[in-house]
Amino acid sequence: MSLRAAAAAGQNKGKGRATSIDDDDAVPTHSERTPLLADSSTSTSYASFPDAEESSLRPRRSPWRSLLISLLAILCLSFIVGLLLILLAYSYAAEASRAPPSDLLARALSLRGPDSLDVLNITHTPGGNTEIWVEVSGRVGVDAGAALGVKDDVDDNVFRSAWKGLGRWGISRLESASVGLDTIDVSSSGGVHLASIDLPPLSVPLNAAPPRGDAWLAPVRVPLRVRPTNDAQAWMDFAKECWEAGYVTARAEVPRVAVSGGGLRERSWRRLIKADRTDVALSLTHKTGSGAPLPAPRDLVTLKAFNLHPSVARNATLALDAVASLLDPVPEDCNISLTVPSLPFIVSLPTSADGSEEIEPVPLAHVSTDPFTLTHPNISLTLSGLLLPFPASASPALGALVQNYLHQLPSPVVISTPLFPRLHLEASFPGPVTKPHVLRDVKLEDMKIKPVGQKFLASGNVLARVVLPRSMNVPLDVNAVLPDVLVFDGPVPREGEEEVTLESWDWAKKHRKGHGEEEEEDDDIPPAPPLPDPLPPRAFARIRPDTFLNATSHPGTPTPEERTEPGGVGSVTLVQARIEDVPLEVLPGRQREFGDFVGKVVFGTHGALAGVRGEAAVRVRIGGLPVVPDPDDGEEGSANEGEGIVLSGLPFEGSVRVGKKT
Repeated sequence: MSLRAAAAAGQNKGKGRATSIDDDDAVPTHSERTPLLADSSTSTSYASFPDAEESSLRPRRSPWRSLLISLLAILCLSFIVGLLLILLAYSYAAEASRAPPSDLLARALSLRGPDSLDVLNITHTPGGNTEIWVEVSGRVGVDAGAALGVKDDVDDNVFRSAWKGLGRWGISRLESASVGLDTIDVSSSGGVHLASIDLPPLSVPLNAAPPRGDAWLAPVRVPLRVRPTNDAQAWMDFAKECWEAGYVTARAEVPRVAVSGGGLRERSWRRLIKADRTDVALSLTHKTGSGAPLPAPRDLVTLKAFNLHPSVARNATLALDAVASLLDPVPEDCNISLTVPSLPFIVSLPTSADGSEEIEPVPLAHVSTDPFTLTHPNISLTLSGLLLPFPASASPALGALVQNYLHQLPSPVVISTPLFPRLHLEASFPGPVTKPHVLRDVKLEDMKIKPVGQKFLASGNVLARVVLPRSMNVPLDVNAVLPDVLVFDGPVPREGEEEVTLESWDWAKKHRKGHGEEEEEDDDIPPAPPLPDPLPPRAFARIRPDTFLNATSHPGTPTPEERTEPGGVGSVTLVQARIEDVPLEVLPGRQREFGDFVGKVVFGTHGALAGVRGEAAVRVRIGGLPVVPDPDDGEEGSANEGEGIVLSGLPFEGSVRVGKKT
């Protein structure tokens, strides 16, 4: 070492000591008590202090700059990933958009059912439209793999297979989709509008590769509002066409279908996936029948039984209970459950003006069905209701109905409903299985025959019991009787002798008590039928008044024998009428039989027994069936209380003792 270097070193040492003395705060004073181990740390800290001072003098980097750089990097990455996802989604959407909506629905949408139909309510709006609220249950699923074209194919390359795999993974993550539909317009295959259907949004499950069968379908229960067209003929033509074809073929059109990912109430990223399609049309085909021709409307509904009786709830009103059978239009293998609430119906009688021109049917009864379900092959309907006030001018139509029933003949009726005002179905009101025996125990008491000039006049009292069938338990007021009687010498012949047959009279006519002169001819009198040909044995005379005989009646009771009849009996009415000087017409070629009978009357100690057989017409008023006067009749019609219906062709048979001496 040179002398200059040593001097410099000594100078530096002196400066170090001076500094340590003068600057007490910078360098601590060491004493004998200072721990030796602290020297190294102190030396180290003093050795590093100049570096710390130097670093504090450097400019510091802002934390916002680092945060901004990180944020920009994340945004760029997200943009790139989003762009890739958009391009990927666009590729899937482009794959699905290549197919028409109808083909897409046909291959992707799977519907099974309906499994059940519950008619919740049926309303008639003030605008004249009918709304039917129905709850439908079924099974539904969407084969999203078929819709997007991401199902595996053996011809796919690596990139195509990866693209499809990613699509299937996305479908599995999406799980379900929400579908909203505008009003669905349903029309026939010929384009005739049938109904409009509104339904709420619904959630359908998505499956990328559904298994075989229907196990993957999810059950759904959707309320629908159906507004059928008021054109009843369109529905009739549609039903006839489908029944004969064996399939329901219709077309459903939806102006707009909105699809979004996820469930209805879900709030997640799935809701960002949306798709809209417009003018979507779908053909609907469902097997219904065997392809046989559609039965006539009157054959669709069959009345099995009915009971007409006084109403318990409303006095002086007739109530109607009935059981009917309706043909089930749904095939047995459909296994569909249908529940229908109470439905109102109006039963009317067809009538005509002047016997030729058909006019509006006359309402007869208002009935409602009990709630019912589908049963195969026929649906049993239980109905109940009340008879409606009947116009006097329509009495012939009511009389024809009762007349046909008592003669085991069917009668046409018209069935309508306030829910579909323009729909009128023709049905048949059948006659009973066994012919009712209405006039019973006919007797002629105090019978007198007297000659007046070249004629013979008969007088006496006519007694009879009017017994209605069990289904007609109604009070009757019989106010007039018109008998047409063949008189026999002795009892009425039976075995081996031809029965009397009289041609039917005009069945039902409106009756009015005379308001004019007594000589005015009563046009309510049924025309006299011709005599039977050949004449029955031992018949010698005919008694037929020229006009109705005034009659009185009061309620009766069934006999013990009638109570045990298989079909039972309804109401019983006792009738009495007076025959006064009615001409007794001797039958052609039966003067000898007549003379023999007169001889028995004159010379016999107990008179002579005469058998009577024939048909009678009765004029009745039905209790509980109010008759409304015609507006054209004025005060005369409103004041007339003799309105009633005429029932003719009622057969009877009896006997009478003539000239019995007391």
